Amino acid sequence: QNKVELLTANAAKNARSRLIRMVMHDLRSPLLSISNIAAVLARMDTSTPLSEPIVAKCCTSLGTCAALTQSIISDMLDFERIDSGRLVLLPAPFRVRDLLAASQATFEGVAKTRGISLVFEELPTALSERLFVGDVRRLQQCLNNGVSNAIKFTELGGTVAFSAWVVSASADAAQLNEATAELHIAVDDTGVGLSAAELALLSSGEAFTQVGRGQLQGNGGTGLGLSIVRQILQLHNNSELVLSSDGEGRGAHFEMVVNIEMAASHVGGDESSSDLLAAESADGEQIVGLAALAPDADGAPTACAPLRPRADPCAGKALPTGFRVLHVEDDKILQRMLPLSTFKKVGAEWDTAENGERALAMLAERTARGLGGYGLIVMDNQMPCMNGTLATRKMRRMGYDGTIIGMTGDPVGSPERNEFEAAGLNACCDKSSVGIKYIHLLLLGMMVPTPDGAHRAETAVCGGVPILAARHRPAAAAAAALHAH
Repeated sequence: QNKVELLTANAAKNARSRLIRMVMHDLRSPLLSISNIAAVLARMDTSTPLSEPIVAKCCTSLGTCAALTQSIISDMLDFERIDSGRLVLLPAPFRVRDLLAASQATFEGVAKTRGISLVFEELPTALSERLFVGDVRRLQQCLNNGVSNAIKFTELGGTVAFSAWVVSASADAAQLNEATAELHIAVDDTGVGLSAAELALLSSGEAFTQVGRGQLQGNGGTGLGLSIVRQILQLHNNSELVLSSDGEGRGAHFEMVVNIEMAASHVGGDESSSDLLAAESADGEQIVGLAALAPDADGAPTACAPLRPRADPCAGKALPTGFRVLHVEDDKILQRMLPLSTFKKVGAEWDTAENGERALAMLAERTARGLGGYGLIVMDNQMPCMNGTLATRKMRRMGYDGTIIGMTGDPVGSPERNEFEAAGLNACCDKSSVGIKYIHLLLLGMMVPTPDGAHRAETAVCGGVPILAARHRPAAAAAAALHAH
């Protein structure tokens, strides 16, 4: 028994070492690129206009490196959650058409720049309108992984095609009347294809696996993408991933076979994944689902392609009189950059506290001066002097009943994050581009029509969904609401 325990411990130690090596290796390239780009920008004359091609190229490269870095970290966190059994699905009604539309919006821009055509097979009406129940964000993550790989390994002038169909227990599958079904979502490409050996290796389910160009590119990601997809599908009633290829140079086939429950025809009126996967940003573009906003699951940076122009969501609206945000964050760069991406966009004034102790003093001072509490507090967790968990608890004890949103680098399910969420947060989001968009949408929802507007909103909404109307909601419910939206 001692020998078995020793072998198990050594295997776990080796796995952790490999994990660390992979992360360090994959992070080195984008970080080196960021350092080089910063050096190039620093050497430029201060009078160089932003319109100069070299400046635009540097900015684009910085965005790409940042997205790749964030993608690698997301992969590792997902892998760790799944490996430790801490990944929990959040089922919700969704339509397949919305999953496909979200992927189209996410990859349209990337495909266009690479000269690749995205082709969508028209869905039968019965399937297009049908509601299924699953974790729409995680299923989107799986689909996006397949699309990303297809684009990555398809040459200029190639095609990536989407299709979906369902196999129902009913004799007439078109009726889709059964409680469960076998949903198939496939991505086919005309790319470089896979040899029999490569296909066998990828089908083994081994983590950190890359083949062909993925090994040669040097920026192909962690090799965790397909492993994560398989495990997410496994959590959906033992669903599976099917990979196939007719050989090198003959493209590849990625197919999700999802054993899934079918929802009632109408759930909460017309609510479906279109509500969960789409919300409007102040940039006049459509934001597509949280999964689609994040970089894809296997390293290729993605961005939401602009759809049709939208009216300015701030037009005719303003934040309530006296509204002010308290940003509690110790990182000097985030102290400067996050407000520019969120608070300033909606005209909100803000104060900055570098730790929880200072935040408590600022809240007490504002209250003592009769200015009322802050309209919103954005709280980091890991800070010197006093962390966000303790600061949030103390604020609630002081009687502050406003909105406190946690924004942390602590992974979901970790003891630190669980304790933080339970301290009295309304919701908690990651320190990521998705978290920034969430804060921005939250502020948009807190705006009310100006005297010239149509009417004063009685309920703040964010993307059409009430924003934590019950103050100081239980942490689990708040976290579920954030993931759903």
